[in-house]
Amino acid sequence: MAPIHRVAVIQWNIQDLAIEENHRKACDFIREAAAQGAELAVLPEYAPSPYTSSHT
Repeated sequence: MAPIHRVAVIQWNIQDLAIEENHRKACDFIREAAAQGAELAVLPEYAPSPYTSSHT
């Protein structure tokens, strides 16, 4: 039997140009996911960026 892995898919309203706030939220969500047993957390593609999809 293949091993089972818990994955957290995290989504939130990323704020334009709010790098520190977005980073804090990402860290909080990752900690919460880990506390619930997640081994992998997937963040939105714009999470590490100061911009959102409204800039494309």
